[in-house]
Amino acid sequence: MAVLTERLPVDRITEQARQVKFWRSVLTALAGLLFGLGWLAAKTFALLWLAGVWSVTAVKLGWQEARRGPARAG
Repeated sequence: MAVLTERLPVDRITEQARQVKFWRSVLTALAGLLFGLGWLAAKTFALLWLAGVWSVTAVKLGWQEARRGPARAG
């Protein structure tokens, strides 16, 4: 086990770990979370918009077909 710890750059790891700013890391994670939620909300509303427009168009075409009268067998 001593050989493994001698090969690891423990001092460099400790030095870099001490440079990490806790609150900046928390704010970065929070910003990422909010960005992800915004992206998900945009995709959800886009899908709902497409579904709504598709449904309204289907009703409109059905209404137009119904007004033309019954289809005649040819």
